[in-house]
Amino acid sequence: VPVIPARRYPRPKPYWNATLRYHERCRLGPRGELIGWVAGAPFPNPTSGLELAWDFDKRHMTGDQYSFYGVFRLFDRNAKLERTFRWHYWKMFYCGRYEMPPLPEVPGNRYVIHLKEAFTILRPFDVKGFSVIRTRYIDVHRPDEVYSYLPALRRMRRLTGADVCDPVLGSDVIYDDFEFLRQKINPRMTFEMAERQMLVPSQLPLSKGFPDVHLLNSKRLVGAYLLEWPWEVRPIWVLTLHTNDREYPYSRRVVYLEKQRLTGVGYYLNTYDWKGRLYRSGIYWSCYQSKDAIAPYGPYTRACSFTSRLARHQTFMDFHCTAPDLTITPKQFTFRWLLRRAR
Repeated sequence: VPVIPARRYPRPKPYWNATLRYHERCRLGPRGELIGWVAGAPFPNPTSGLELAWDFDKRHMTGDQYSFYGVFRLFDRNAKLERTFRWHYWKMFYCGRYEMPPLPEVPGNRYVIHLKEAFTILRPFDVKGFSVIRTRYIDVHRPDEVYSYLPALRRMRRLTGADVCDPVLGSDVIYDDFEFLRQKINPRMTFEMAERQMLVPSQLPLSKGFPDVHLLNSKRLVGAYLLEWPWEVRPIWVLTLHTNDREYPYSRRVVYLEKQRLTGVGYYLNTYDWKGRLYRSGIYWSCYQSKDAIAPYGPYTRACSFTSRLARHQTFMDFHCTAPDLTITPKQFTFRWLLRRAR
C-alpha cells in the first residue's frame, strides 16, 4: 500500500465563508434540534457528538447542485462480477446554498425543503427507467418523502420508512446509506464523538494519474484499487450514532470523518445490527477535480465500496462528477423528466 506524507488541504472557500458568517446563529434546541441554521457548518468547533452529527448533516459536498453518471458493480463472495447497473443521479439543495444563486435558498422555500435528489437507471434493459425521487425537509419531525417508479409495472409508489432500508436493486447499499448518512437525525438518537489518527485514502487531484476504475480488471477491481491508491495518516473524527429504534435495521453507525477541514468528507462507515455484529461497511475514495478547482468546488467522490459482512457480498461504485450542474432546476424532479433521460 503506497503511503504518502499527510497533506494540508484548503477548505472550500464559499462553504467556509458561509460557516464564518452564519455559525453564531446556530444552537441546539431542547430536543436536540438545530435552530438558526442558514448555511455552512453550524458548529465549526464541535464539542459533542450531536454537534458533529449536525455538521455532517449540513456538510459540503460537490456544490449546491450537481449530477453524475455512475456504475454499480455487484460481486459475490468469490469476487465474481454478478451484475452491472448504470445510473444517472441529480441533487439540488433548496436551502443552505453558499455558492450558486439564489443564495442562501430558493425563493419561496422558507426553509421547508432541505434538498431533493433523484436517480434513474440507464441499463440493463430489464430495469431501465427504474427511478427514485427523495425530498428531505428541514423539520426533524417531518419524514422524508421517497417515491419510486417501477417500469415493469408502469406504476409509481411511495416508499415507507422500512422500504428505504431495503437494498437498492439487490446491492449492498440501502437508501439511507447514500453518502454514508441519509438517515434523518431525530430526538431518539444518541451520539458519541472521538478523535484518532487513521490511515485513509489520499485526496490528491485527478491529474496525479492514479488508477482509474475503468482500466482495472473486474475480477481484481476492489483489491487493485485499495493497493494502488495513495494513502495518508490523518486526524479524523469518529462519530457514533445510536439509533435507539428497534424497527430500524442498524443499532448504530460509526462514521470516520475528515477533521482538518470540517467539510463532511467521510472515509469509512461501519454499521452494526442489533446483535452487535458488523453488518455493512463502506469506504469512499474522494479527490479534487483539478488543482484550480480546489477552492470553489473541493473534493468529490471518485469511487466507493459497500460490503455486506454477513453475506460476504460487495458492491463497488464509481462516479463521473466533474463540476456543479448549472442546468438543474426544481422542475426536473419529476418521473416524466427522469424517464425521458433514461430513454
